[in-house]
Amino acid sequence: QEPAKISLALGKAREMESEAQEAVKASRQELEKKHQELAKLDGKGPSIMKQGSEFMRTKVRVNYVEAEFSKFQKLVKELDERVEVDKAMSSLSTTLSELDKEADGLKQSSDNWPKDQKVPEEEVTKLTEVQERMTNATEDVESKLKTAQGLELRALRGIFGRLTRVQDKVDKIRDLARDRNRALSNKALKEAQDAIIRAERGVTKVSSKGHPTEDGSVSKMEAMNDQATEVLALVTEAEQVLAKCDSPQVGPEAKVDVRRLQFRFKAVEQKAKALTSNITEKFEKMASSACDKAMGALRKEARGQNGELDAQGLFATLSDSGNEIKEEQFCEYFTKSKFEE
Repeated sequence: QEPAKISLALGKAREMESEAQEAVKASRQELEKKHQELAKLDGKGPSIMKQGSEFMRTKVRVNYVEAEFSKFQKLVKELDERVEVDKAMSSLSTTLSELDKEADGLKQSSDNWPKDQKVPEEEVTKLTEVQERMTNATEDVESKLKTAQGLELRALRGIFGRLTRVQDKVDKIRDLARDRNRALSNKALKEAQDAIIRAERGVTKVSSKGHPTEDGSVSKMEAMNDQATEVLALVTEAEQVLAKCDSPQVGPEAKVDVRRLQFRFKAVEQKAKALTSNITEKFEKMASSACDKAMGALRKEARGQNGELDAQGLFATLSDSGNEIKEEQFCEYFTKSKFEE
């Protein structure tokens, strides 16, 4: 409403300026005419002196009116410039007010961003759009400042100051979003790295015990096979944790680190598969051989000295007349048995 009031006042001022200008012009002409008439008079009588005194007073008043009128014209010109500047700055000022409001909205939203999640995509989009409009507005003002003068220059400096304050708000929100996303990326990378390290240590621990041999004990091979299974579980865990680094939770700035961890994982995965495959193969072969020997011994023991099959008798002997055969009973029997091989 303020620019509209100023425009209305300017319209009335211009009308008054035109009327005043005509009046001042007429007064000046009348004064000049009076001056010429006085110049034609000769003598120093009281009448002539009185007319001369009145002429001087009138001249002083006309000069005063002209001076005040010049001030009025200057004021009208300044107001006219101000209206034109306000019109020229209107679009920029409106855009800046909108950007300031949007920056305040983003600040309020940022207070509710989940701390354990990436900044919502729609918030990132809004922030990007606001920054683009801020950049365009700043470039526009900087371009105008190069040639601006007077009121326009002062107005542009004021708008540039407002732009700077709004940009500070946007910068703080952008820094918060970047730090939040970076922290989540680093957390995901750290978890993946720790999982890969555990897998690497597991592989190193098993491989340090040497290659399995077929002349080793079944119990030793079983222990190595259990450790190999644990290594495979660690590799699977590392693979699952590393997969999370390919999610939107990890920003593009961390892709190089993700790629490095992927290469590292592939290396430990290949080592683990080669090592555990060898151990499992030998364990299964040794377990199969031991099972065949145990079955042969059981068949032989079940037939007894006379060659007749007595499975129930053997069961009673092994279970110590119980309802089941325990592992300790089975091992103890064959350890002491004459059928031990």
